[in-house]
Amino acid sequence: MNLSKNLAMDKKEDIPLILICDDTPKNIQVLGTILMEKGYHVTVAEDGTDCLKMLETVKPDLILLDIMMPTMNGYEACEKIKEDPDKKDIPIIFLSAKNEIDDIVKGLSLGAVDFVSKPFNSIELLQRVRTQLEIKRSKDVILKQKAILSTLIDNLEEGFFIFDKNGKIQEGYSKSVESFIGKNPNGEKVEDFIPLSTSDRDLFKKWYKKVWNSKLLIKDLMPLAPKGFSKGKNFYGLNFTPIFQEIKETRKKKLIQMICTIKDKTEQKKLEEIAENEKSYVSMMLSVLQDPFSFLDFIEDQSELIQNCLEELKENNKEWKVKKPDEKKLLEYFNHLFRQIHTLKAEALRYSLSEIKKLCIEVENIIFKIREETQNFKEEEVLKIIEFLQKISGSFSKSFFSIQTFLDLINNSDDKKSSKRIEIQEVYQYFKSKIREEKSVISDFERDYFHRDIHYFFEGHDQMLKNMAFDLNKEIEIKVYPTDRTFNMKTYSHFFSTLIHILRNALDHGIEEKVYRKEVGKKEAGLIEIRCKDGDEKKEGEKGLVLLISDDGAGIDIEALKSKIMDSEVAKDIDLEKCTNDEILQKIFMPGFSTKKEISHISGMGVGLDSVMHEVENLGGTIRVDSTFQKGTTFRIEIPFLK
Repeated sequence: MNLSKNLAMDKKEDIPLILICDDTPKNIQVLGTILMEKGYHVTVAEDGTDCLKMLETVKPDLILLDIMMPTMNGYEACEKIKEDPDKKDIPIIFLSAKNEIDDIVKGLSLGAVDFVSKPFNSIELLQRVRTQLEIKRSKDVILKQKAILSTLIDNLEEGFFIFDKNGKIQEGYSKSVESFIGKNPNGEKVEDFIPLSTSDRDLFKKWYKKVWNSKLLIKDLMPLAPKGFSKGKNFYGLNFTPIFQEIKETRKKKLIQMICTIKDKTEQKKLEEIAENEKSYVSMMLSVLQDPFSFLDFIEDQSELIQNCLEELKENNKEWKVKKPDEKKLLEYFNHLFRQIHTLKAEALRYSLSEIKKLCIEVENIIFKIREETQNFKEEEVLKIIEFLQKISGSFSKSFFSIQTFLDLINNSDDKKSSKRIEIQEVYQYFKSKIREEKSVISDFERDYFHRDIHYFFEGHDQMLKNMAFDLNKEIEIKVYPTDRTFNMKTYSHFFSTLIHILRNALDHGIEEKVYRKEVGKKEAGLIEIRCKDGDEKKEGEKGLVLLISDDGAGIDIEALKSKIMDSEVAKDIDLEKCTNDEILQKIFMPGFSTKKEISHISGMGVGLDSVMHEVENLGGTIRVDSTFQKGTTFRIEIPFLK
């Protein structure tokens, strides 16, 4: 026994150490001899109590534990070893002359890994020892690698976790995940854990369900995953990597899990925003150069509009503090304000005024919330709108001075051949030389400078819509068919501006994503067509015009639209059971109606369509929509041709 202990003291790291615990010296001698002959180091204990005491200073690779011993038997010793976190991983093989099934089951249930009967068969004993030592060695390697990997992951700048096809986050994640999001992800649903907006969360859930269940290639669906989220002042980027397992029978790969990595991209986002602002500024300058007078008119008109909105809202807020507003009148007021802001957003996009666009979205979201809960609207929501309107007003002033400085630079340029300089100077020179010479100069000027063909009113929207389509993983082609008619800008400019609402609704709700269009046999690029043709004669000598805007997208689902109307506050008095499908379809023009829960930079079904109807009716015209589910939608506008 002493010799065994001394051998244990000289144990090398790569030679396994085996602890023999038996109260019979002869058994110890036999076992020790068999094991040492095979090169194992051996140490011994005479009973359970001695075994536990020895484990305080020595950690063997394997324990051979006798069951029947005085003071503390093998079962009791095994139970105490397995209760100790530092010792529970040491494999235990029971030694016993008892071969009853119940004894074996009891030993295994306490945590033993095997059972050897007395008297010992050396070949059997060595095989069982070798097997358990190999398992132990493999397990130690795995645990060591896991510890190294865990350390590496915890020191990565990126957060890391894994989720399954049901969206359940699995055990094993980096500590930075908790610091980024502020809570433990273990057992959470991934769509609930990542702090996305309501609409983005719904889209994310649909996305990962589609990744697991769609027949499309997973690599084609990966670009549709959410790109990131904001939390406080920080922005975090998201990246998703699929984990596959090969099926032996078919040699095909099966998706089993998804890795999500989270990285703090706040600084990168700031740089991107700076670059985007600079790009928007250049785009704004280019659009202004095409028609500087329209832009300056836009700035002047909309600045005045925002000031009026501010003054009116401030006055209303004073009254609402004194007396609770009538719910119907409150709804009408905010519907009207919503239309004004939404139209402003469309015009801001046309001139690449990204800051004003973002502020408009903020205002729209607050108004949307107020409209949904008119009975419980709060003053702080009104004050927030006032704050954003003031910021919009300031942004207009900043844009005006930027453009004014830019135009001054052009007009004072030494480059006499500057085409833009000549174009702007031409207008001034025209008035200067002609205004006193002939009375027809105004009508001539209007003909030359204020009449435009239909392409003019849509050319600024083409690239903007394509950029939006890219953000939505869509592709579009816009066709504007030529016509001999030209339109007076003073008469039709505002009408054509509001048509952006139809185009954006077609893009957002009509045109499907590229992968889906391909799946259902459509061209990847959705088609939006704009046609203008002669209509019926309105009055004697007054021709009518018909404008058709159509898309080949998903069309409008009447049942879904009907359900949304039933849930809408703006349509609560309508008896839909008495309405035909066509009458239900035309309800998308109702003031304030939308199918969206949240405002985006694209659209919401119905958002702005009442503005289009308002402009059409101002011209003395009519508008209707026709749609075939899964085929497409067409807006038909009939207006008089006013010279």
